[in-house]
Amino acid sequence: MPIPLNILEYLKNKKQKFCTLATATADGRPHASMLKYAIMEDGTLILATHKNTKKWYDLTENGHVALVIGTSFEELNVQIHGNATIADENGKKQIEAYTATHPYLGEIKDNPDVVFIIIQPTWIRTTDFSKQPPEKTEATIPV
Repeated sequence: MPIPLNILEYLKNKKQKFCTLATATADGRPHASMLKYAIMEDGTLILATHKNTKKWYDLTENGHVALVIGTSFEELNVQIHGNATIADENGKKQIEAYTATHPYLGEIKDNPDVVFIIIQPTWIRTTDFSKQPPEKTEATIPV
């Protein structure tokens, strides 16, 4: 399992599943967006976006991404680097995981203007701000 079990459970059980996704163009110009995420048992993250957005264009040029999950200095914050791809016809399991996590968004799976982003983590860092001093962990995840 690429993501440590305690972090995987934390991300799965988090009530508000929001993250900030950072992408970059082929020449390195950055862009960040807040999105909803879903996570699978193997640690794969899934996000959704519309075609023709800045992040979608970036991902067609450069699949390297970074995510931040956590919005305060009173909770666990998780930083992830990974490789992103756009789901194709083989991504049904990931799309189902996303719509199961966000059932009120279920109709988007049939929207031809929506794409699903599949992220395989390659690095993870956590900072637990609920502890003093804050506890940090870091790990490279084998690809």
